[in-house]
Amino acid sequence: MSAPGTSAEILEWFRAHKMEISAAIRDLFPFLYGLRDKNIISEEDFKNWHDWVTANPNDIQRVVYDVLERIQSDPSAIEEIFCSSNLAAYQDLRPLYESLEIGTQEQSLDFQGTTLPVTCGTAEGILHTDIFATGVSRKSIEGPNGKWLTPSQFESEGGRKHWKWWRRSIQCGKTSLDTLIKRGQLPDPPQNSNRTTMMSEHDDVCIVCKKEDSLICCSSCPRCFHEDCHIPKISAEKRNRWKCTFCQCPKPASDRHREEHLVLRWKMRGRTIVKCEFLLLSICCQPKSFLFVDNPATIQNFNAVIKRPMWLKRLAEKLHKEKYNTVGDFVRDMRLMFKNFHKFYKGSDMVEYGRELQAEFENSFREVFSIL
Repeated sequence: MSAPGTSAEILEWFRAHKMEISAAIRDLFPFLYGLRDKNIISEEDFKNWHDWVTANPNDIQRVVYDVLERIQSDPSAIEEIFCSSNLAAYQDLRPLYESLEIGTQEQSLDFQGTTLPVTCGTAEGILHTDIFATGVSRKSIEGPNGKWLTPSQFESEGGRKHWKWWRRSIQCGKTSLDTLIKRGQLPDPPQNSNRTTMMSEHDDVCIVCKKEDSLICCSSCPRCFHEDCHIPKISAEKRNRWKCTFCQCPKPASDRHREEHLVLRWKMRGRTIVKCEFLLLSICCQPKSFLFVDNPATIQNFNAVIKRPMWLKRLAEKLHKEKYNTVGDFVRDMRLMFKNFHKFYKGSDMVEYGRELQAEFENSFREVFSIL
C-alpha cells in the first residue's frame, strides 16, 4: 500500500468504501450537480441519472453507486466527492472523509497532551484542553498575539460570529471540535452559568440583519434581535426575560435516529414548530441569506422563468399563520426556494451561493431532527 494521501492509496480506499459512500449520499443535490458542473460527468449522464431517480426515488443509492463506479479511477474526481458543499450536505460523509485523511494532520496530533492547534476561518490558536474541560465560557484558546479567548470569541475572531456554532466552526487539522468531542478525543465542556458575564457579552447588532438600534436581547445567550427579525416575531409581553428560538429549540436526540420520510410526515405542533422556526432563523442569520429574503418577483424576467416563487419572508409568514400541516410541507417550500434560485441563475456564479446555503439547511435539518 502506498504512503498516506497518494493517488494509489486514495483509489484503493475508495474502491473498498463505495457502498458506505453511496449510503451516505441520500439526495442527488449537491452531489450529482457538482460533478456535472466540474465536467466530471457529462450533461447526458447527469440527465439520465437524474431522470431515473426522479422516476424511481427508491433507487437513489444504486444510482449513486453507479456514479462512483464510473469515477473510481480518477483521484481528482474522488476528492471532489468530499468537497465542502457535499460534506455540509451529507452528514454521514464526513466520518468517511476523515478516515481517508486527505490532507489532514490528524496522525501527528497528540490528543493525550494538554494543547492542540486549532483554526476557525482566518484565526489560528492553541487550545488548552485542561482549561477547555472546565467550561465553554472559560478562555481556553491562546491566540498568536498572546490574547486568550473563549471558543465563541475565537469563532468571532475568525470572522464566523454569525455561525454561533463554535463546535462545528473550530477545527483541529481538518476535523471539527464537535467530531473530536463525539469521538472522545476531547472533553465535552460543561455550560457555565455565570449570568453576569453572559449579559456583559451581549451582541451589539442584530444577528439577522447586522444593524443596531432597538435590540431585544435573549435572557439565555448573547444574541440580540430586532422585533421583526426574530422568528417568530417577538411580542411586547414576552420581552422581559425572553428566550430566543436558538435557546428554546430542543436538543437533538443523540441516541435516537429517524428516517427522513417519517419525519416529513410529522404534524406541525409544539416542539416540531420550534425546530422548523430554528431551521428558518438559522438560514436567515447566514451572510448570503439576503439573496433569499424578499419576493424575487421584482427581479427582471424572474416570473418568466419561475412559476412558483418562494422566499424567506414568505416562509416565515406561513409558519406564523400555521399554513404548514406537516414538517414535509415546510421542507418542500425551503427546497423549492433553493430549486428556483438554482434554475434562475443557472450558469452563473450565483448558483454556488445557493448551494452553500442549501447545504447548510440540509445539514441542520438532519441534525435537528436526528435523521439518519
